Amino acid sequence: MAEQKYPPEFESQIRKAMAVPEPNAEAMDALRARFIAHGMKALRPDLPPDSAPDPDRPEKESNKMKRATFLSAPRLAWGLALLVLAASIAFALSSPEVVNALRRLFGYIPGMGVIDQSAPLRVLAEPVSQTRDGITITVKEAVISSDKTIVKFALDGIPSDKLSPINEVVCPQRPTLRLPDGTLLKLTGGEGNVLAPTYEMRLVYEPIPADIHDATLLIPCIERAASGVLPEDWELPLHFVSAPPDMAVMSVMEVTPAPASETGTAENNPLRITKVIDLGDSYILTGEFQAPPPSGQSDSGVYGLRITDGNGQEVRFEGFPQDIGMPTPTSPTAETWSVKFNKDFVPPVHITYTKQYILADPSPETVEFEFDTGENPHEGQIWQLNKEFLLAGRTFTLVSVGALPDSYEFNFASTDNSIYRVDVVIDGHPPDIMGGGMDAGMVGASGSWSVSAGPYRELPKGKLKVILSHPWFIGEIKNWTIDWQP
Repeated sequence: MAEQKYPPEFESQIRKAMAVPEPNAEAMDALRARFIAHGMKALRPDLPPDSAPDPDRPEKESNKMKRATFLSAPRLAWGLALLVLAASIAFALSSPEVVNALRRLFGYIPGMGVIDQSAPLRVLAEPVSQTRDGITITVKEAVISSDKTIVKFALDGIPSDKLSPINEVVCPQRPTLRLPDGTLLKLTGGEGNVLAPTYEMRLVYEPIPADIHDATLLIPCIERAASGVLPEDWELPLHFVSAPPDMAVMSVMEVTPAPASETGTAENNPLRITKVIDLGDSYILTGEFQAPPPSGQSDSGVYGLRITDGNGQEVRFEGFPQDIGMPTPTSPTAETWSVKFNKDFVPPVHITYTKQYILADPSPETVEFEFDTGENPHEGQIWQLNKEFLLAGRTFTLVSVGALPDSYEFNFASTDNSIYRVDVVIDGHPPDIMGGGMDAGMVGASGSWSVSAGPYRELPKGKLKVILSHPWFIGEIKNWTIDWQP
C-alpha cells in the first residue's frame, strides 16, 4: 500500500497542537474541573444523545452523499482526522484514571512534606556525610519538585558545653544551597530540633532547575554555637537522580468546603480546610482562618483548637506536624493551621477554632516601683512581693518575680479577670538579644498572667527600677467550627 500523503497545512496544525506551553496553576485548576465534568458525563449513559447536527459528521445528515465523494474530498478528510483525534482525547478525559491522576498533582512524602508532582521528582543519590573535630553532619534526604527543594540533614556529636542558650542568636547565617554556576537558592522555610548532642534540620529552598543535577549545601556555622567555637564553613556536595518509581508519595486532596457559621451567629465562617492527606492510619488536615477582629479590638492569637468526633469524644492531635510545619497562607491576613490525628474516631470530626481578642488602653499612664534582686540572682530564685497597683482605673497585684536563665518572669493576678497583660520594662536594661521582649501568658479563670522581661546575657542585679505601662484588657472570645467527613 502506498504511503498516504497529508497536506503541509495539516501537519503544521498537528505540530502546533502538540507544542503547547506548560499551563499555569489557574489553568490547571480550570482544566481539572473540565476533566472531572467529562468523567461525570461518561458515567451517565442515561443522558440522551445530542441530536443537534454535527458539521464534522455529514454522513449523519444525509444518505445522498456518495462514499467516494466523502473520501475524496481533502477538506472532509482533514475533518475526519481531527474528529478521530478529538474522540481519542474525549475518551481519555472520561477515564477515571486520568481524572484521579489530575487530582494527585500535589503529593506528600513522609518526613519531607507536601510537594508538587506536575514534573518528575528527583532525590538525593545517596546520603552525604562529613566529620570534623568529632562532629558529623549527614545529609539524609533531599527531594526536588517543580515548586521547591527540600533538604534534611542531621548533626551529631556536638558538645553541649559548647552551645549557647537556646534563645540566644549566635549563628545568624542560615545554610544555603549553591548551584554549580554560583547561584544561591533562596531559603523559603523549614524547621528543626536544635537540642544537643544531636539535632535535625529540614530546610526548604527554591526549586533546582530541571537541567541541573548537582548542588552544594553550605553551612556557615552550627546553630547555637558562638563564632570560632565549633567547626565552620561546611560544604557538602549533593548529587540528584530521578526518583525511583516505587517512592512513597501520598495523595493530597485539595478541599474547598462550604463555610459554616460562627457559633451563635449567622455570619460566614472564615475557618476552612485546604488540604487532606490520608496516611493510612492517620490524617493530616491543613487549613486557614481569616477574619478581621471586632471593631476596636486587636487579635491576640489563637486561644485554642479543639477536635471532637461524631460521638462528642475528644480527638487527640499533633499540631503543626514537623514535615508540614506552618502552611503558606493564601493572603497576608490569613492564619494557617495543620493537625495530624489517628483514624480511631467516629466521623464526622468537628474542629473548633477559638480566638481571643484584646483592647489596648491608649493612656500614657505608668506606675513604677523598685525591686532588689541582691548581688547574686540565680535561676529558680523567687521573690514574693504581693504589691498592689492601680493603672488605667484597674487594680491588680504583682504576686511574685522569678529568675529564669536569661530573664525575669513577673507574675500578676487580677480579681476582676479583665486584664490581659501589662508591659514590663526594667529601666536602663533593654534586652540584650534582638527579638527579645515581653511574653504574656493567657489569662485563666483565676485572672492570673505572666510577663517576661529579657532575655539578657547576664541578669540585671541589685536595686532595679521597674516600669509598668500600657495595660491590655480582655475583649471577646469567639469560636468557629467546621465539620469534616473522611
